[in-house]
Amino acid sequence: MRYHANRCDGTLFGKILGVFECTKGVAVSASSRIPVWVAIWLALAAVAHGQQLPPGPGETAPPGPVRVIEQDLLVTDPTVAAPRHWLVGAALEGWYVTTPNAPYSTPGLSGSQTATGSAIGGNVTVGYDDIWAILSYRAGSFKDNVSLQVPFISQFTNSEKLSEVELKFRYLFRDIQIGGMTPYALGGYHFVDVDSNKTFTTPGPIWVATGTPTFLRADAYNSAFAGFGGIVPFNRWFGVRADIVAAASYGFQTNSNVLPGFSTRQSGPGMGAMAHATVYFNLVENLTLQLGVKGAKLWMYNMDDYGAIGGYVNLGYISRF
Repeated sequence: MRYHANRCDGTLFGKILGVFECTKGVAVSASSRIPVWVAIWLALAAVAHGQQLPPGPGETAPPGPVRVIEQDLLVTDPTVAAPRHWLVGAALEGWYVTTPNAPYSTPGLSGSQTATGSAIGGNVTVGYDDIWAILSYRAGSFKDNVSLQVPFISQFTNSEKLSEVELKFRYLFRDIQIGGMTPYALGGYHFVDVDSNKTFTTPGPIWVATGTPTFLRADAYNSAFAGFGGIVPFNRWFGVRADIVAAASYGFQTNSNVLPGFSTRQSGPGMGAMAHATVYFNLVENLTLQLGVKGAKLWMYNMDDYGAIGGYVNLGYISRF
């Protein structure tokens, strides 16, 4: 017979020796003991496999591992509603547009142009689940400096007043990930109206249709478009969004000061493309800042082409419920 002191001391050593019966002045048969080196080996193997040793008498088991749920970063994009929830918003926009040394082409004339201008406007948005829509309006003024090569070498300025309306719908493929990007499909309607004053700056040339150096014209472009894009949120504070669409257009052109016998109105179809890329920032709760670039080009039959590229800033407020 052998007598042991209390092994229920709560220490790791005490737990390892828990293979013995805990006693306090109670006899234990020496033949019932497991060798100490076996107990130590079993305990170390359990720790190596991430298992916890059983609590000693009077102890409580430590809490199990806590499951961490990752935040859905996609809904930090100011255009994305939470699943089965609504999103509404409004924003102010400022645009700066430039078309440096771009080709210029209209029936009977060709050359190059450099255009600059600005516009201000705003938008309202609404979304539910994977569907989102935006209605935008912008207006501004622009100036083109055109260098003609055909039918003769000359220069003229084109002062323009522009107004633009766009209605866009988007469907988000929320459950698809392509290298961290969530894709979407979009489509809609785009209308732009341009009132222009084309005046020769080179002395001598005149417009045949007006008999003067000045030609007053208004162009209206109606486009239906469809395409695809994607959203990449980097963290809860900012991310990027970009898309590209193809457009089918039909336009109307009105000439105001032409001589008798010249057409005052004409129209024709066209086709084109539009693209945009945006970086968004969540400044504080519900307040967002977006910086981006957008370009559009419409090739028209029987009337002036339309094209522009520029950057914009958007400050908006959104509400989710």
